[in-house]
Amino acid sequence: MTSTASRSGTAPRDSLTDKQHWANREVCWVDLPRQGLKDAYRSDVTIVNPAIGGTQLRQNVILIPRWLATVPEPDLVTIFFGGNDWDSGMRGAEFRRTCTDAVDRVRRATRGKADVLLITTNPSAARWGAIEELAEACRDAAKDRRAGLADTDRAFVAAGRDNPNPLFVHDRVHLSKAGHAIVAETVIKAIEQEQNPKEKETVFKRSAAP
Repeated sequence: MTSTASRSGTAPRDSLTDKQHWANREVCWVDLPRQGLKDAYRSDVTIVNPAIGGTQLRQNVILIPRWLATVPEPDLVTIFFGGNDWDSGMRGAEFRRTCTDAVDRVRRATRGKADVLLITTNPSAARWGAIEELAEACRDAAKDRRAGLADTDRAFVAAGRDNPNPLFVHDRVHLSKAGHAIVAETVIKAIEQEQNPKEKETVFKRSAAP
């Protein structure tokens, strides 16, 4: 994201972000950072949310041309997957390759103009700690491709150490208002940590290609 008159962001994501999902209709984490980013960068912020509930990362990346038609040159693309991937049999090493492939695809599709932020696979109260290997795969993939990382896994583990249930709605999988707030806060912090500390000119100063 650069200091221009306006900024745009988009992302392939699943039902933790899909605003058509019943758990996200009142509040959705993707909408929460808007004002904070607008204030921080003194510019308008456009967020495109193409999330589709029930999808896996490999299924969603083929839709890149669809959201690029809406935002041809996004400043930032966030990737937030894992739950459905796990249910389909995806495990750590394969998910790491899937995440690196997704980063590569975004960079090729945007001609290296978009920064990429991987958001770690989120835990759920229903299987607390069971899918942490996918979160670790996200961390490894971010290192492999020098992409940004928002570690929601560790943020949720810290916040839910005594009782994770308040972070989720009654199905113990999808996010409550408190859970959405944690994701939003973690994403904002990840962006801020990568910015130029003096002039706040750029975020994610990384090579456009792996």
